[in-house]
Amino acid sequence: MKKIIAVLIALTVFAGCGVIKEKTNELKEDVNNTVEKVKEVKNKAEETVNDIENAVDKMKDATAALEDATTAIKEVTN
Repeated sequence: MKKIIAVLIALTVFAGCGVIKEKTNELKEDVNNTVEKVKEVKNKAEETVNDIENAVDKMKDATAALEDATTAIKEVTN
């Protein structure tokens, strides 16, 4: 009788290990998917920062052009 109980316990533990391994693999896959999504978001954020920096540079150029135009107009009107 003790051997039967020991075998049943061993089978239960063995089955439990399979479930744990399956859940662990699912969690690993979820983590990997999350890491990929984070990398995508990081790349998009870097692209956005670059776009903003380019826009700021263009605005600086436009401001300089406006200042030059303002100076030229002042010189003509004086």
